Amino acid sequence: MHAKPGNPALVRARHAHGWIAQRHLSAAFRECASSLGLRLDVSVRQVRRWESANPPWPTPDYERVLETMFGVPLDRLGFVRPAHMVDIDPAENESQAFRELKGREQPGWWRTESDEMAGNALCAAC
Repeated sequence: MHAKPGNPALVRARHAHGWIAQRHLSAAFRECASSLGLRLDVSVRQVRRWESANPPWPTPDYERVLETMFGVPLDRLGFVRPAHMVDIDPAENESQAFRELKGREQPGWWRTESDEMAGNALCAAC
């Protein structure tokens, strides 16, 4: 018996979570995104694309939701990281992104509790 073409890793993971139909994964995705504070939706057509032989790498928010839903990195769900992303260390990339945003975002959005306790207010209104 020949294996079905496509992305069997994602199909197996979907079935393991009890999402037998692609529409079940779509509904679960919407719920998970909402629980993460994201207003995202995914169509059954997009699920079909992800379950195809060469699934497109999801954008960062979709990646976050999928990894939260399945508890594993996308690489383990049959997605192949694009060449321009292969050498990126996610932890370093995230740290760099936070450093870049510190000066551009609204004051105080990134402060930790210890910063506030130390009285390190970033603006007069804080």
